[in-house]
Amino acid sequence: MLRTWNPADSWGVGFWNGAADPQNYKRMKVKLSLSTLTDDELADLLDTVHAKMTDNAATFTGANPTMAQLAALSVAQRSAIAGRATALTAADAALETLRAASAATRAGLSLEGSFMENRAAGNAAIIAQAGMGVRAAQASIGAMSQVQGLKTTMSDHAGAVDWMCKPAKGASAYIVQSCTGNPAVEANWHYADTATKSSGTLSGLASGKVFVRLCAKGADAANGAWSNIEEETVR
Repeated sequence: MLRTWNPADSWGVGFWNGAADPQNYKRMKVKLSLSTLTDDELADLLDTVHAKMTDNAATFTGANPTMAQLAALSVAQRSAIAGRATALTAADAALETLRAASAATRAGLSLEGSFMENRAAGNAAIIAQAGMGVRAAQASIGAMSQVQGLKTTMSDHAGAVDWMCKPAKGASAYIVQSCTGNPAVEANWHYADTATKSSGTLSGLASGKVFVRLCAKGADAANGAWSNIEEETVR
């Protein structure tokens, strides 16, 4: 005959599987997974446990913690959660206030800097008197150096030649010239292209032999010396 489980039986925490022999009951364990719960989920679980154990008070006599202690924990948890929400709202408002203040400060200092530019007229001592930093004068690059490492190759396209060189410091552009006659005669050289990079393609060339050279153009429009001369065949 199957026996109904009596909470007074001292079989330990577990679940009786209904067998005639109480020794054969299946012992179960509590699962809470507390480390995986958020603060709000902890509060919800705490309230659920408190409510269920209160409803079944006769089963859980001598509970530790007591129901009163669980209720106190719930109040503290909910209060802390509410305090966090209030603090986050206040922090967001404070951050927005700080950002607005910093933007106004930057605008004010920028305006004051413009005033000082006019008042100081380039006098570093006057700028320093205002507690402002003095921007160093930009150093001149000077005359453009001769372009180095010019190389040419036959292009994949008819009537074209590819070229490249080592970048020249301070160069704003590269002036390319071509020559189909004697390269020793200066009059035989003609303008071919202007490139902003240290490589490019000359197109529209007649088939046959062509000579190429280039120079670097500086920011002040002063050109450097011509590079070495490269000879290429145009197909």
